[in-house]
Amino acid sequence: MTEHSVLAGHFAASAARVAASEGPILILQDTTEFIYGRSQQGKIGFTKTINAGRYKAGQPNVLTLCGVLMHSSLAVTLTGTPSA
Repeated sequence: MTEHSVLAGHFAASAARVAASEGPILILQDTTEFIYGRSQQGKIGFTKTINAGRYKAGQPNVLTLCGVLMHSSLAVTLTGTPSA
């Protein structure tokens, strides 16, 4: 089982719906971050590090964030109707 085999049917169905639509199709995209805490940060689930200010003693407080980035797209017509 591969990612391509799982998504192939979805890609084909989307292409058929777009081909059947009249006029331009807009693809609206968004990225959402799902952040969660881990007792031991590692490369699994690593998204980024952020500067969280400084400790009272002056040293920087750098936090490692873990989670998932979700990239989503929605195909709509110029009137905002989802592509059927």
